[in-house]
Amino acid sequence: MDRDEAFGAGGEDRLGWALLAGLLLLAAAANLAWLRMNRAPQGWDESIHLLSALDLRHALARGPLAVAGTFLTRNSYYPPLVSLLGALAGGPGRFTAVMVLFQCLLLGSLFLYARGEADPLSASLAASLALIYPPLYSQGHLFMLDMPLTAMFCLCLLLLRRSGEGKSLPFSLALGLAMGLAMLVKWSFAVYFALPWLWAFFRDRDARARRNLGLSLLAAALVAGPWYLWNLIPMSRDLFFFAFKRGAEEGQPAVFSLAGLTYYARILPAQLGRWPFWLFAISLPFGIRHPKYRRWLLWVLVPSLAFTLLHNKKDRYFMPLLPLVALMSAHLLHQAARGERRRLLAALGVFLCASQYLWANFPLSPSWPGQDRPLRRDWAMDRVFGEIRSLEKPGDSPSLVVVPDFQRMNNLNYGFFSRAYFPEVRVGGIFNFPLFADYVLAKTGDQGPSFSDAGERKDILERLLDPGSEISRIYARVAEFPLPDGSQALLFRRRDPIPVDDARFRADVRKFLRQALSHYLKGEKGLKVNLKLKKGDARIEELDAGFESGEVGDYQHKPAGLEMGPVRLEIRDILLNPWALDQGRLQLLSLGAIRVVSIRIRASDLQAFLESQAKGVEDLKVSLEDGQVGASARVRGIPVSVRASLENLDPAHPNLWVKVTRARVGFLPLPAWLFNYAIKDFNPLLNPDQAPVKLRFRKILIQNGELTIF
Repeated sequence: MDRDEAFGAGGEDRLGWALLAGLLLLAAAANLAWLRMNRAPQGWDESIHLLSALDLRHALARGPLAVAGTFLTRNSYYPPLVSLLGALAGGPGRFTAVMVLFQCLLLGSLFLYARGEADPLSASLAASLALIYPPLYSQGHLFMLDMPLTAMFCLCLLLLRRSGEGKSLPFSLALGLAMGLAMLVKWSFAVYFALPWLWAFFRDRDARARRNLGLSLLAAALVAGPWYLWNLIPMSRDLFFFAFKRGAEEGQPAVFSLAGLTYYARILPAQLGRWPFWLFAISLPFGIRHPKYRRWLLWVLVPSLAFTLLHNKKDRYFMPLLPLVALMSAHLLHQAARGERRRLLAALGVFLCASQYLWANFPLSPSWPGQDRPLRRDWAMDRVFGEIRSLEKPGDSPSLVVVPDFQRMNNLNYGFFSRAYFPEVRVGGIFNFPLFADYVLAKTGDQGPSFSDAGERKDILERLLDPGSEISRIYARVAEFPLPDGSQALLFRRRDPIPVDDARFRADVRKFLRQALSHYLKGEKGLKVNLKLKKGDARIEELDAGFESGEVGDYQHKPAGLEMGPVRLEIRDILLNPWALDQGRLQLLSLGAIRVVSIRIRASDLQAFLESQAKGVEDLKVSLEDGQVGASARVRGIPVSVRASLENLDPAHPNLWVKVTRARVGFLPLPAWLFNYAIKDFNPLLNPDQAPVKLRFRKILIQNGELTIF
């Protein structure tokens, strides 16, 4: 008996399983240690998913219905399964730990799949290669969707093979469940897995296998369908934007340019690392003679081509295909080595991968290409919020505007940190700056990507630092903190009070109000405006305005207005930029609350206004009766009618939703639910959960040809 026979297939199996167990233990322990050591905040997309996880964490405390509602509605572009699993892991500091489970799932699924296609030692080498590809180990530390997507892709490949490509009903149903869950990780799973599924469906003409694979597709639809049906319209809109317009905004190469067509081929060396890339390159001419190798290669090339045809290109879009590259690379060992040589090469390969993994992920010297070591120096987030908390009174709810859009300092990661640990602080970006900015956080040096308004961010920083600018008169620097990239974080607080000359400020305010009213109100009767100013401050404590009747519109852009009246509004705590008023400009700094005391709109006036705006509409009729708004007209000769009500009006929490109750085109009634589905995200009022302005009114009444708010 020779040595190979003495060792036996069982011995190779035991060695393969032992190597896998070592890889899983290494990945779990190293990732948890990395997350414990790292102090740097996560970046842009990671913070989006972390915020979803935080909302789902809060929903868990309210029960299953709250979780289901948040799951469906929290994000209309990214499915929230990963965020839900992160929420189940514990508090905000534990969300990212769920990536450890996905990385172990990836390694285990890839090993078992490769074990069914080759020997156990080649399978252990494939799993170890997947451990050291830079995107795979670096994404194991980020709360992103690409590592979970890669793991689910491997799991589905495994279940497809274990089902006998449809011959086993139980495994086919398990495949369907996994496919549905994978679609709830990210929609792009369909791009990666479509070809393997179609390959299995059309390869075998066995009717039972095709039926079972069809059932797997049905099971996937039942699992993922509710989320996709609910979010289909906004997701489709956003998908087109991110697939094409975002790439153009970021200056990425055009689709059919040489740079665009070769993008994913050019990034492959960096995606694999130096020696793993050459291992793959050497395996190509040897492996391509085998049908299963050519099949794996095809499964890589087709999704790569699909993503090449999108203008928006990202390195991570290739990431779920890396396990297939690892399979092809490890297949070389299966072909070229036997016996003791195979065992030696497999053990050496796994040892080399484990060593490189540790070297690339932990603070050892010298540096390693593509390293992803924990950042031990923090980015002062807790100190920034701690400073704000120390300057505010208990019960205050200040707002913080984050100026830079830097990877480690942007409004998304600060927004997550505030909601997790400092919920009294509302965080926003530079949109409409300086409106609603009690505090401003700026950063010297790099402001972030050039396509993300870097010029405007730099301009804001320069004005904050310029002692002669309006902004520097409004904001005072209260703290600064050194940052790990050598820059400084600068925290500014709005001055209180902003001193003014009372007589001049009152005159400027009244002058501007007359100008503003001429832009938005015509033919008014009985106009009354009462002001209560705060002495020595650029603040209007109360503005009480109303008129008996008049036409309201945007007369700067459109000639028509809507007749309404009586109207009365009460606006509280208006802070203005007095230097802008001196120049004839209105610049709001903050606005406390708006209370709608009364509005009345007649159906005849609403009809007249719509007739002036609508094109190609005849015989328009508007009704306001029985709590509903109705409209009928002829559009290109076809009669159309619709009735809708205003739902869910809570005086203390005014969410207002439009609900269609009846719709008809010609003589054909259309299902109202279809219209309600299309407008389900439309809210004609400010969203009280997000808006910094409190909007209040008591009641809405629709009857006798009038819509009345009072």
